[in-house]
Amino acid sequence: MIQLLKQIQNKAQFFLLTMILSVVTFVGFAQSPTHIPREQSSPVDFFDSTENIVFFIVIPVVIVILYLVWRRNLKKQREEEEKNL
Repeated sequence: MIQLLKQIQNKAQFFLLTMILSVVTFVGFAQSPTHIPREQSSPVDFFDSTENIVFFIVIPVVIVILYLVWRRNLKKQREEEEKNL
């Protein structure tokens, strides 16, 4: 009797898991847009705009340089504090 209940439970769990995965898959496919154009657009001309160069090259380089300078100054301050102790 117990063996039969375990088999029924295992089959029920498998059935529920299958149903849940089927519903999740269906919902995932239902979310994909169908009424939009599927054409491939041309790549963005990155170097045509000064703003692109400033925002994506100059500012990140300046931030990295400032970070490195800040870390070096912080290290120097720690060394000076250790010398003074």
